[in-house]
Amino acid sequence: MSQAGGAEETFEHRDVVINTQDKVSDVYTQLEKLGEGKFGKVYRLREKASGKIRAGKYFRTRTGKERAAARAEVELMNLLQHPRLVQCLAAFQGPTELVMVMEYVAGGELFERIVDDDFEHTEPSSAQYVRQILEGLQFMHGRAIVHLDLKPENIVCVSPDSHCVKIIDFGLARKLGGQGLSGESPFQGDTDMETLSNVTAARWDFEEETFSEISPQAKDFISQLLQKDPRHRLPSAGALLHPWLQHPQPSSPRALSKDRIRQFLTRRKWQKTGKALLALNRLTLLSQSLERKVSEAQDEEGDGPKTPINPSLYSAHLGLPGSFCLFLLQPTLVPLNTQACPHSAISAP
Repeated sequence: MSQAGGAEETFEHRDVVINTQDKVSDVYTQLEKLGEGKFGKVYRLREKASGKIRAGKYFRTRTGKERAAARAEVELMNLLQHPRLVQCLAAFQGPTELVMVMEYVAGGELFERIVDDDFEHTEPSSAQYVRQILEGLQFMHGRAIVHLDLKPENIVCVSPDSHCVKIIDFGLARKLGGQGLSGESPFQGDTDMETLSNVTAARWDFEEETFSEISPQAKDFISQLLQKDPRHRLPSAGALLHPWLQHPQPSSPRALSKDRIRQFLTRRKWQKTGKALLALNRLTLLSQSLERKVSEAQDEEGDGPKTPINPSLYSAHLGLPGSFCLFLLQPTLVPLNTQACPHSAISAP
């Protein structure tokens, strides 16, 4: 991964062998927690010998199934050594956990970067990002590997001042036995059911008001990706050869709207908050249920009724290259002086 504020770090090809002799703490100093998921937690690490910053993905491996899943991800990462994909650098197996040491990508989510008031966003810059994503996907698909969790939060910037991106989080990625892959969403309906119906039927269009300033090449690119029949859908290699990416439009002062992306990020934050509140609500209901049972048991024993705690809680209810383009290409605030990424197969305009 990149070091914070620095240039993109390059890595030599390496096959990571899981280290069962040393502890991760022998080689790295654990810093703050970056996040957590079903698998375990992610921490920022500092390599003791060099001082370089890494990310440590800590897997729970108390059961044979957990251990096999963690080892499988390390083996898969050995097949994904490409500049557009986050890299695995080492792995340590302890008694109850496996730690996968990854490069540390310091730039944050691409969408979070785009909505920053100081960040310039144009159609050529969108093409640059999509090109990089496709370069990573082409490499993966060429090895019959699918990501299966490709979404905006898994596209991150290499560093705070870089326009280069990487694909991260391969926890759901799988190697296939054969071949098979497949803003404002063009499928968006007035209700969730209508949206789902549009996706299933592959019904969509380019709303004139939103897409009036988007080039015909960009719309054709999206159209060829959003094909219901996989046989008619552009594969990653074919998408890279599309004129929109091969012959980028001259840089334009016209800036694209960030409003749709802001709405998407706000909605996602509310969804995360809603899930947390729902989890708390379930715990509260469980606690109340247990308290009632205890109270009933005490009543039967003659200890008199007990008043259960009743806290007031409020619960909230609140695919990629083609749909990713549609998020990016929204015709507003400020343009982007893109710089070619050192590993990009095609230079940015």
